[in-house]
Amino acid sequence: MPFIEYFATVDRPFAEAEGRLEEVLRSLGLWAGESYRTGEDRTMQLGLGPIAKSVQVDVGTPTRSGDEWRVPLRWEATGARRLFPEMHADLTVEPLGEATIVTFRGSYEPPLAGLGRALDRTFLHRVAQLTVKDFVDRIAAAFEEA
Repeated sequence: MPFIEYFATVDRPFAEAEGRLEEVLRSLGLWAGESYRTGEDRTMQLGLGPIAKSVQVDVGTPTRSGDEWRVPLRWEATGARRLFPEMHADLTVEPLGEATIVTFRGSYEPPLAGLGRALDRTFLHRVAQLTVKDFVDRIAAAFEEA
């Protein structure tokens, strides 16, 4: 099962970032769609054309354990869902010294059995990585705004 992890550092104390958490969570669906389109643009640059129209992100209930917030996410493409993987992930927000770190950890099972795994190894995993990077960078930028 492919795994994706990416993190970004926010140049704000955790207490300030934590104060913006609710506002940031309200925007996750919008940013996921924009980030997915960024990843889709990468597939078009490879000459493969668009592969889906949009994504849906279900944001679970945030939980706090010590100084860490964990937000479960379920990320899936709309349209021909059987052709695209569903990603299950956790987004964490926690202190890192005088800063804050935002981390995305997720996994998915490529569809279409062996063909899907081959496509994932060839290029789709890279598209997923670029999508997640864009998504986390948007979240980190939102935490930095004051």
